[in-house]
Amino acid sequence: MPMVFHTVLFPLWNLEIWGGPRLDGVNLRRLDNYEEALQKVKKGQEAVTAIAEITLETSNLQKQHAVIEEATLRLRPYLLLFTLAQGVWIDWTARYKVRADGRVVFIDGHSAPPTRPHPSDLIWAPYQEEYVKQCAPLVSSSGFLEKTLFAIALSWRTQANEQVFVETEVLFRYTPLEALSWGFVKHTYSGDPVKMASFTKSPEDKVRHFLNEIGLPLKEFFPHADELFELRNHIVHRGMTYERSKRGPFAGEILALRGLLDCCFLTVLGYRGEYRDIRRRGEHRKFPEEIITDSVGNVRPPGGTAC
Repeated sequence: MPMVFHTVLFPLWNLEIWGGPRLDGVNLRRLDNYEEALQKVKKGQEAVTAIAEITLETSNLQKQHAVIEEATLRLRPYLLLFTLAQGVWIDWTARYKVRADGRVVFIDGHSAPPTRPHPSDLIWAPYQEEYVKQCAPLVSSSGFLEKTLFAIALSWRTQANEQVFVETEVLFRYTPLEALSWGFVKHTYSGDPVKMASFTKSPEDKVRHFLNEIGLPLKEFFPHADELFELRNHIVHRGMTYERSKRGPFAGEILALRGLLDCCFLTVLGYRGEYRDIRRRGEHRKFPEEIITDSVGNVRPPGGTAC
């Protein structure tokens, strides 16, 4: 059977592109009005900023829906990684197919991201191409999303940027930490019912075990290790009125939790390279070598006992 070429175009919402990266099997390019669209995005509006072009060379995907599904599967890992890097939903809207005669045919539609939260780049735009190329093979690998609950945790993290009340922001940032922890425990000990049973009493046990296993010391982010869990429990069990007595509610704790969660995501991805440390005013640092600071301010790599 002769080879057939299919090209599918995905208009993308909210993506900031540095240069014109060509990723494995996906070509990204800016719209002609990219700068204008990006300014709208930075002001909190939704806008289509770029096109993702995917060309499939195949002899066994003859039906249109099969072509679209294959193209979507190829694109999704990149969208998830860009969403993590840029702190906003990067998503596709209408999907188009380019026919052999060059005509562009509308296929179907997909809703735009519902809201555009305040951006908070984890990976600065000039470094995002290298970051995506480094991490995409793992995210694309069989079972990764199911084993790690990466996409679910990412959804909660991104929605946290939309929250008005600080109490809900804490919960929306703590929940992805629980999701990543549960994914790790479930995948690691699914064949050991005795070990699994030891994690059923409290989500806190899963989080502590997860952080310990991936080498992230909780005390590096929360000097009193129980503080994170006490904060979560106060909000969940005592309502939305809990505040610290001597200062405003949660400012330092939110920064610490954001930093911890960012490091969890990058560790799960196995990323090595530049990142922005929210705990240090967005300063650019090397991951994972410079995520931990000792008592005199020197950086050291993660490792050892985490909790």
